[in-house]
Order: sequence, then C-alpha cells, then structure tokens
Amino acid sequence: MRLRGVPVGLIVDARVNAVKASLPLTTDQLEAHYLAEGNVVQTVQALIAASKANIELSWDRACAIDLATRGTSKSVLEAVRTSINPKIIDCMIEGRETIDGVAKDGIQVKVRARVTVRSNLDRYVGSAQEETVIARVGESIVSTIGSSENYKVVLENPNSITEKVLDRGLDQGTAFEILSIDIA
Repeated sequence: MRLRGVPVGLIVDARVNAVKASLPLTTDQLEAHYLAEGNVVQTVQALIAASKANIELSWDRACAIDLATRGTSKSVLEAVRTSINPKIIDCMIEGRETIDGVAKDGIQVKVRARVTVRSNLDRYVGSAQEETVIARVGESIVSTIGSSENYKVVLENPNSITEKVLDRGLDQGTAFEILSIDIA
C-alpha cells in the first residue's frame, strides 16, 4: 500500500523505531523526507544513535546531512557514528604511503601521518570532507619539514610537526574536528 507515493511499510517501520526510542517524529516528517529522496530508515537510526550518545541532533539537521551525503560513500549514520567514536584517517596522497618533504639542508624526509577526527554535525552540510583534511595536513607537513634547518631537527622531534600542524587550525571549514595527528 502507498500513501501519497510513499511505501507505508517503510514509514511505519521508521515511525515504530522512533516511538520506541522516544523520538517525537510525525508521519508527515518521515513522508516528507522520503519524498525528498532521503533515506528515512537510516536517518531515524542516526537520530536514535545520537540520542543514546547524548548528542544533540535535530530532525531537520539529520535530514540535511542525509540529503547532503546522498550519492556519496558517506551517510548520516556514519557521520553520527564518527561523532561518537572518532575515526582514524591515514594520510595518503595520490596513493603514496608517505608524505615527503625536503629540509633546508636538501635531505628528503618521508613521513607517515594518521589523523584522528570526530564529525562536527553542526558543520557537516556544505563542508569539506576527508580529502581536504588529508590535503591540508600533507601541505602543512611538507611546509613544516621545508622550514626546518636540517633533517635532524625533524627526526629528533616529530612532535614539533604535530604541534605546528595542529596550531594551523586545519579543520576550519571541514566536517571534522581534528583530535590528534600521529607522525612516524
């Protein structure tokens, strides 16, 4: 059975899950999101996960994230999960495992970087994604190595790279908050 072009079973299942989780969602809200080509079930699951983790997420924000991630490998549920449990991103540029920079003494330094991020749900829609974080971190690492007097300075204190990279606020305008950067 369909109601206004919407499969009733889908809406009923989503509504039942919402009611069980004490989410005040109406059938009209669920139908409207479905008609906007949103993933109703996943959006309700994301709201339930956010609620259980005490993360403030409104229906409208969840729908916006769901619609913004449509057609990508991302989803509103993944955004909420990454907000709950931070995600580790290996910084590989153009398939290379290391980010290479040359110190002022002409010696090349190869660095592996891992960035731990948490989704920022308030900035998720319309913001840059992982690729931008990786590019910014890579550029910052190369710049930091390039400004070092010699390669020994970099090797003796890899934390200096991390500190300089974090001080630059590379997560501005992205969907993430950078929690840490590990350099090897």
